[in-house]
Amino acid sequence: MLGSVAEAVGRFFLEFIGDSLAGEICYRMGWVMLKVLTLGRYPPLPPERHNRGLVAGLPIVVVLVGVTILFS
Repeated sequence: MLGSVAEAVGRFFLEFIGDSLAGEICYRMGWVMLKVLTLGRYPPLPPERHNRGLVAGLPIVVVLVGVTILFS
């Protein structure tokens, strides 16, 4: 019983730290990539709202496409 509770708490903290850290790294990489690709037009500066999922997802898509091309 105590082992399963400790496992659940540990898994929660691992997922929280992993998701927030990976999300922040991907967001920053995507922000730079989109700024270069759109010549500075997107994403806007922080006070304006934008799609954070799109920005954070771009590096993941680029890596997946690169791996697919590499192994095809």
